[in-house]
Amino acid sequence: MRLALLIFASALLFISFSKKEKEDPFYYKNIEKSMCLIPGGMMDNDSLCKPSTGCHITIVCPKIYIDSFYLSNHEVTNLEYREFVNAIAKDSGELYKKFLPDTLIWRDELAYNEEYIQWYFRHPAYNNYPVVGVSYEQAKDYCEWLTKKYMSTEKRKYKNVVFKLPKLNQWTYAAKGRVEAQFPFKNGKLMNKKGEYQATFKIIEQENIKMEKEKTTINHTYKHVYIINGDIVGSYVDYVYPTLTYSPNHFNIYNLAGNVEEYVAEKGITKGGGWKDTGYYLQNFVCQTYDSTNATSEDRGFRVAMEIIK
Repeated sequence: MRLALLIFASALLFISFSKKEKEDPFYYKNIEKSMCLIPGGMMDNDSLCKPSTGCHITIVCPKIYIDSFYLSNHEVTNLEYREFVNAIAKDSGELYKKFLPDTLIWRDELAYNEEYIQWYFRHPAYNNYPVVGVSYEQAKDYCEWLTKKYMSTEKRKYKNVVFKLPKLNQWTYAAKGRVEAQFPFKNGKLMNKKGEYQATFKIIEQENIKMEKEKTTINHTYKHVYIINGDIVGSYVDYVYPTLTYSPNHFNIYNLAGNVEEYVAEKGITKGGGWKDTGYYLQNFVCQTYDSTNATSEDRGFRVAMEIIK
């Protein structure tokens, strides 16, 4: 079944890629439309939360104020990142190679992912999927390029702005939606009212979790599933989904949970969890870490924040 699907997908990719790919030129209005205003407000500082003393344990978190800012409603896509790489190639020749994603991150001894290695970043079929295989430094370079490109556009709406990776507290505040939600969805839960999951992530069925008494550790047997709008339709993960999949949160932002982990401004930290993570990592208060600012992963991407300079 899996082999048949891969062969069919490969055939479609070959047919469509046989036509010359035409990249859309930089269109500043798309950037402006994607930027969501996040009004300033108070938020629990999760990193400083402590249990209170007494018979009834409650969690006490100091409040912090977050200034207003703008955040993209989607993760940076393959098309948007290719636009950046193509611009570097046009202006600086071979320098563009420094900014290419590492496509070999898709290689896995337990899965046949050669199609992803060859096509995921390059093929128009994946234009609106989140770019992966980029490092923290490459993500910052993209933000710097986007700032210069946008600021060179005469008809731009915002006259003086800087695009950056969102700060940790900004990302968390946008995810909570000013209601201290556990998950970045309008109902604050991993499932909607119909019992459908609202993100792409790794599901571990209860019957596949067992305790080894001798080692006192938990062994997990993972079951990968296709999840489309909450419906399980197959027995394998389609890895990532287009960046506007599922429903947006209170601020009209998509995929703050699941799909791909997202870099924040603070080095070594990602938020939101990805398609390889279990539901725990999709919670708003959870942070994940990576070993190196030059490390890349097939489940790590980013989105941009916009700061207006007065």
